[in-house]
Amino acid sequence: MMLFLLALACLEQENEVMLSGSVRTGQYESTPAAGVGVTSLDPELSPFGKAQTNDAGEFEVPVAANGVYHILLAQDGAVTTSFSGIVGNSDFTLDDSLLFIRSASEVEATRTLYENCPESDLEGGIIEGILRLPIVSNSTDDYMMAEDARVVATLNDAVTYTPCYVDDDGVSLEAGDRVGATGQFAVFGVSEGVISLEFQRDVGDKALTNYAFAYMPENGFIPLFSIMIDLQ
Repeated sequence: MMLFLLALACLEQENEVMLSGSVRTGQYESTPAAGVGVTSLDPELSPFGKAQTNDAGEFEVPVAANGVYHILLAQDGAVTTSFSGIVGNSDFTLDDSLLFIRSASEVEATRTLYENCPESDLEGGIIEGILRLPIVSNSTDDYMMAEDARVVATLNDAVTYTPCYVDDDGVSLEAGDRVGATGQFAVFGVSEGVISLEFQRDVGDKALTNYAFAYMPENGFIPLFSIMIDLQ
């Protein structure tokens, strides 16, 4: 009987791992976000674990092992912010620079940035990001922007959304079809569900493509500021 119980305990440990990290009060803020509710979802989008950030913005939450996870960050006065990834069968700590929660005022600022885009005032969730190339610029010491790249966002493999873009000067376009020199894009009016994203850039007669996935909570926000388009 004891051996049987030990076997069950080992099986349970293999089914989940602990995901830890720290949450900031904003994308460009260093202040820790205390009291943020953290909910993890399993690959079937069922709630898997819950936690709350401490005074240092730190948390630890169980996620399903060996597969896709989604974590939702929620707090009064903020928009539910969603991050997704893949874990193996070992506990994992996310980079300190990755996680933040979007305030309602920041979301309104995003809508203002893209005010020339007809979709910018649509109700629903927002995806926002910057596309880059895996090449470090000599002038900025940062990854270069993936100019002229396109974004395709699809909900539940059924509904495709029209992205909004900004031009080389960071001004939103009424009818743009690709990112400018800033690499910036946004998608508005996204319904709750699984989002698949495709990022494309033409180089000569070859199309370079990268993919990403995410989960959009109701009226939530998905930040994608580390998307790279490979050169092969």
